[in-house]
Amino acid sequence: MEFNYGELEVEKHVQYILSVEKLETVDQDKVISWLLQCQDESGGFAGNIGHDPHVLYTLSAVQVLALFGKLHVLDIDKVSKCILLSVGLRSVKQCLKIYILQL
Repeated sequence: MEFNYGELEVEKHVQYILSVEKLETVDQDKVISWLLQCQDESGGFAGNIGHDPHVLYTLSAVQVLALFGKLHVLDIDKVSKCILLSVGLRSVKQCLKIYILQL
């Protein structure tokens, strides 16, 4: 039996897109309030209130706010700095690992 993963992925994305149409049933104020409580003073977002921020949670938070049309509630400078620092530090670490492996 051959399994086609591509079809599974397409179906998953179609279901997701269709579910987005139900955003009007969500209490946006509650979601946004909770989301902003997950934001750290660094500008990054955590997976829950009181947790450490992470670039993936931060990007997800930005996506959720974009879906709700609420990007204006973000301090764009802080969020973008947090993302750039996170990605930049990873890039530096990866470069160092490659450099050390070549020694």
